[in-house]
Amino acid sequence: MPAPKVQILVLKLGALGDVVRTSYILPGLHERFGSGTHITWVTAPAALPILRFNPYVSELITTGQGASQHAIDAVKSAAYDWVLSFDDEVESCGIATQVSAKRISGALEDSGKIQYTEDTREWFDMGLISRFGKARADELKIQNTHSHDAIFARMLGIRIEKPGFFNDPKSEAVSATMLQGLPRKIVGLNLGAGKRWPSKSLRMDEAIRLIDQLKASGATCVLLGGKDDAAYLDAVASQREIEVIRDLPLEAFAGVIRCLDLLITSDTLALHLAIAQSVPTLSYYAPTSLPEINTFGTGTKIASLSPDYCSYRPDADNSTITAERLLPEALRLLAKG
Repeated sequence: MPAPKVQILVLKLGALGDVVRTSYILPGLHERFGSGTHITWVTAPAALPILRFNPYVSELITTGQGASQHAIDAVKSAAYDWVLSFDDEVESCGIATQVSAKRISGALEDSGKIQYTEDTREWFDMGLISRFGKARADELKIQNTHSHDAIFARMLGIRIEKPGFFNDPKSEAVSATMLQGLPRKIVGLNLGAGKRWPSKSLRMDEAIRLIDQLKASGATCVLLGGKDDAAYLDAVASQREIEVIRDLPLEAFAGVIRCLDLLITSDTLALHLAIAQSVPTLSYYAPTSLPEINTFGTGTKIASLSPDYCSYRPDADNSTITAERLLPEALRLLAKG
């Protein structure tokens, strides 16, 4: 008789960029436990396009409004060999606490308090639910020199050798037509960051200067963003003639990124989608951690030189992220490609 399948439950609802990079663990889990490993992933509805076509996910279940309560109840009543709980939110931790499992790794609810297991301390010690408190967690973030994938590979006892993203082929084909006719090299500029992280947005004067210098070098610039970036996109477009692609469904957004010769962005969903598709990236970091991001050899990273770098403050000083610093690296990456 064939050996029974190993049943693994992954709980990772958001944020979207984190869902992308967490999906890198899937091939390694299959390698460790065998190709017949059955992986159920519970996520938020907005993350569904990130995982829908991933061949390593056996079952995909969403939470939130409109989710099937029957499906969630089935997860809670099922028996798993290993539960991987990577969110510190009440909803996700509640599910982790209620399921039957031989082993649970990650965040869970215990006596009304969100805690995490010892085998995942390397990651959660640096997070909002750190047992050391926020001040020490922030210190550990600054001191950290390891990437997200390296930390997760150690925690789970697997290999993560390269990223991957499995998109809807139809969406990719449609997205490619959006860039048809544009001269190469095409540089995507995802320079806004919405309301949550204003210090991830490149300052407007630097954005305009960077666009001018890229155009002068012969590059084709395309401005990318979503609904939260509307004011930023409008402000740039009002000052410079530039192609703007905005408010796309996630699958189409990923498809556009796949067609770029270079993406310039901060620590955003666009960055993770580019890395997962081996698109060259030039990324900059002010409020968040540079070492935590692994470009797997396809990108260059630039950190803020301000004292509050990696402070995880929305208003972190990003004045040292300048066109002067970004342009030489952008041109080098374009020449390399």
